[in-house]
Amino acid sequence: SEEEIFSVQDDIAAKVANALTSRIDRAVLQSSHRQRVTSLGAYECWLRGMECLHRGTVEADNEARGFFNRALEIDPHYARAKAGLSLSHFNEWSCQAWECWEAKEKAAYECAQQAEALDPDDAVVQVILAKIEQYRRQHGSAEARFRRALALSPNDAHVAIQLAAGFGLLGEPALGAEMGQRALA
Repeated sequence: SEEEIFSVQDDIAAKVANALTSRIDRAVLQSSHRQRVTSLGAYECWLRGMECLHRGTVEADNEARGFFNRALEIDPHYARAKAGLSLSHFNEWSCQAWECWEAKEKAAYECAQQAEALDPDDAVVQVILAKIEQYRRQHGSAEARFRRALALSPNDAHVAIQLAAGFGLLGEPALGAEMGQRALA
């Protein structure tokens, strides 16, 4: 039946995509061996900062900024540390610090732009900028960034769950549900 043919085609396409992703990942890894290694200390600070952000309080956001700033002291070119700073301001802007809403919105966007300048190919950075643009009602540019994040990192569960919410809010519930399933897988 026609349905079976499409199912087989989808299965073949998924297998080809997985094979290509694996090859691309190997190529990126080989390329990374030629570049300087990011400090493990900076990465550890980023992880600890992200742990703080998950607590969801203004105090935890301040503590997170300490870790992200420490990461930038270790490696001033570490885009994820700037992304973390953006997220700390984003949390307060979107959920907590209503009395300084405009300042937090501006800080979240500026830090995300600085992160993008450091690494335009970081899917996490693209998701953060997309979320900010969604809040700003810049849906076209938000969608483009969400799609770019998907292309950059199709198998990252943390990115996929953000894409699930983002595409759902953009009126693409099927794609949002697919991203949710991908995150769970």
